Amino acid sequence: MSIRDTESVVQTLAQHLGVGASEIALTHDLYRDWGLTPLSLVVVLLDLERSVAIELPPEELVSVRTVADLVARFRAWVHASEASHLRSVRRARRARASRKALSERRLRRELHHLRWLERESSPSNVRSLDANRMRQQGAARRVASR
Repeated sequence: MSIRDTESVVQTLAQHLGVGASEIALTHDLYRDWGLTPLSLVVVLLDLERSVAIELPPEELVSVRTVADLVARFRAWVHASEASHLRSVRRARRARASRKALSERRLRRELHHLRWLERESSPSNVRSLDANRMRQQGAARRVASR
Protein backbone atom coordinates (compact mmCIF):
# COMPACT_ATOMS: atom_id res chain seq x y z
CA MET A 1 0.00 0.00 0.00
CA SER A 2 1.18 3.46 -0.77
CA ILE A 3 1.93 5.62 2.27
CA ARG A 4 0.28 8.58 0.57
CA ASP A 5 -2.97 6.63 0.14
CA THR A 6 -2.83 5.34 3.71
CA GLU A 7 -2.27 8.83 5.08
CA SER A 8 -5.09 10.24 2.96
CA VAL A 9 -7.59 7.62 4.18
CA VAL A 10 -6.48 7.86 7.82
CA GLN A 11 -6.61 11.68 7.76
CA THR A 12 -10.10 11.64 6.24
CA LEU A 13 -11.30 9.10 8.81
CA ALA A 14 -9.75 11.10 11.66
CA GLN A 15 -11.41 14.26 10.43
CA HIS A 16 -14.78 12.51 10.16
CA LEU A 17 -14.49 10.86 13.58
CA GLY A 18 -13.06 13.94 15.30
CA VAL A 19 -9.95 12.15 16.61
CA GLY A 20 -6.23 12.39 15.93
CA ALA A 21 -4.81 10.41 13.03
CA SER A 22 -2.39 8.67 15.41
CA GLU A 23 -5.35 7.04 17.21
CA ILE A 24 -6.46 5.16 14.10
CA ALA A 25 -4.75 1.82 13.42
CA LEU A 26 -5.01 -0.17 10.20
CA THR A 27 -6.33 -3.16 12.13
CA HIS A 28 -9.29 -1.27 13.65
CA ASP A 29 -12.74 -2.44 12.64
CA LEU A 30 -14.66 0.52 11.24
CA TYR A 31 -18.04 -0.65 12.55
CA ARG A 32 -17.11 -2.24 15.87
CA ASP A 33 -14.17 -0.04 16.98
CA TRP A 34 -15.25 3.29 15.57
CA GLY A 35 -19.04 2.87 15.46
CA LEU A 36 -19.42 3.79 11.81
CA THR A 37 -22.63 2.94 10.00
CA PRO A 38 -22.80 2.14 6.29
CA LEU A 39 -24.16 5.64 5.70
CA SER A 40 -21.32 7.29 7.61
CA LEU A 41 -18.86 5.19 5.61
CA VAL A 42 -20.41 6.57 2.42
CA VAL A 43 -19.87 10.09 3.81
CA VAL A 44 -16.20 9.20 4.40
CA LEU A 45 -16.09 7.93 0.81
CA LEU A 46 -17.47 11.26 -0.43
CA ASP A 47 -14.73 13.10 1.47
CA LEU A 48 -12.14 10.79 -0.13
CA GLU A 49 -13.65 11.49 -3.55
CA ARG A 50 -13.17 15.20 -3.01
CA SER A 51 -9.56 14.68 -1.96
CA VAL A 52 -8.58 12.82 -5.14
CA ALA A 53 -11.14 14.33 -7.56
CA ILE A 54 -12.43 10.99 -8.87
CA GLU A 55 -15.71 9.17 -8.45
CA LEU A 56 -15.49 6.14 -6.18
CA PRO A 57 -18.07 3.33 -6.33
CA PRO A 58 -20.04 3.13 -3.04
CA GLU A 59 -21.40 -0.35 -3.81
CA GLU A 60 -17.95 -1.81 -3.21
CA LEU A 61 -17.96 -0.67 0.42
CA VAL A 62 -19.84 -3.84 1.38
CA SER A 63 -16.57 -5.78 1.61
CA VAL A 64 -14.82 -3.12 3.72
CA ARG A 65 -14.53 -3.93 7.45
CA THR A 66 -11.17 -2.57 8.66
CA VAL A 67 -9.19 0.58 8.01
CA ALA A 68 -6.71 -1.55 6.02
CA ASP A 69 -9.59 -2.82 3.83
CA LEU A 70 -10.66 0.76 3.15
CA VAL A 71 -7.09 1.77 2.30
CA ALA A 72 -6.73 -1.21 -0.06
CA ARG A 73 -10.03 -0.44 -1.82
CA PHE A 74 -9.12 3.25 -2.06
CA ARG A 75 -5.73 2.36 -3.55
CA ALA A 76 -7.37 0.04 -6.09
CA TRP A 77 -9.90 2.73 -7.08
CA VAL A 78 -7.22 5.38 -7.52
CA HIS A 79 -5.01 2.99 -9.51
CA ALA A 80 -7.92 1.99 -11.77
CA SER A 81 -8.80 5.64 -12.31
CA GLU A 82 -5.21 6.51 -13.25
CA ALA A 83 -5.04 3.56 -15.65
CA SER A 84 -8.34 4.61 -17.22
CA HIS A 85 -7.07 8.17 -17.57
CA LEU A 86 -3.88 6.95 -19.26
CA ARG A 87 -5.88 4.82 -21.69
CA SER A 88 -8.08 7.78 -22.61
CA VAL A 89 -5.00 10.00 -23.09
CA ARG A 90 -3.41 7.37 -25.38
CA ARG A 91 -6.66 7.01 -27.30
CA ALA A 92 -6.84 10.79 -27.78
CA ARG A 93 -3.22 10.88 -28.98
CA ARG A 94 -3.89 8.13 -31.52
CA ALA A 95 -6.97 9.97 -32.74
CA ARG A 96 -5.01 13.19 -33.15
CA ALA A 97 -2.23 11.29 -34.93
CA SER A 98 -4.68 9.68 -37.34
CA ARG A 99 -6.37 13.04 -38.01
CA LYS A 100 -2.95 14.54 -38.63
CA ALA A 101 -2.00 11.72 -41.00
CA LEU A 102 -5.30 12.13 -42.84
CA SER A 103 -4.77 15.85 -43.29
CA GLU A 104 -1.19 15.24 -44.45
CA ARG A 105 -2.40 12.71 -47.05
CA ARG A 106 -5.06 15.17 -48.21
CA LEU A 107 -2.45 17.91 -48.49
CA ARG A 108 -0.09 15.63 -50.44
CA ARG A 109 -2.93 14.68 -52.81
CA GLU A 110 -3.80 18.34 -53.42
CA LEU A 111 -0.16 19.22 -53.97
CA HIS A 112 0.18 16.36 -56.47
CA HIS A 113 -2.95 17.58 -58.27
CA LEU A 114 -1.61 21.14 -58.41
CA ARG A 115 1.70 19.93 -59.84
CA TRP A 116 -0.17 17.94 -62.46
CA LEU A 117 -2.25 21.00 -63.38
CA GLU A 118 0.88 23.10 -63.56
CA ARG A 119 2.57 20.56 -65.83
CA GLU A 120 -0.48 20.34 -68.08
CA SER A 121 -0.87 24.08 -68.40
CA SER A 122 2.82 24.88 -68.97
CA PRO A 123 3.50 26.89 -72.19
CA SER A 124 5.29 24.02 -73.94
CA ASN A 125 2.36 21.69 -73.32
CA VAL A 126 -0.10 24.35 -74.47
CA ARG A 127 1.88 24.81 -77.71
CA SER A 128 2.01 21.07 -78.35
CA LEU A 129 -1.71 20.76 -77.61
CA ASP A 130 -2.43 23.64 -80.01
CA ALA A 131 -0.20 22.04 -82.68
CA ASN A 132 -2.01 18.72 -82.24
CA ARG A 133 -5.37 20.46 -82.59
CA MET A 134 -4.24 22.28 -85.70
CA ARG A 135 -3.01 19.01 -87.26
CA GLN A 136 -6.30 17.34 -86.46
CA GLN A 137 -8.26 20.26 -87.91
CA GLY A 138 -6.08 20.26 -91.04
CA ALA A 139 -6.58 16.52 -91.46
CA ALA A 140 -10.31 16.98 -91.01
CA ARG A 141 -10.35 19.72 -93.70
CA ARG A 142 -8.39 17.57 -96.11
CA VAL A 143 -10.80 14.69 -95.60
CA ALA A 144 -13.76 17.04 -96.04
CA SER A 145 -12.36 18.56 -99.25
CA ARG A 146 -11.90 15.20 -101.03
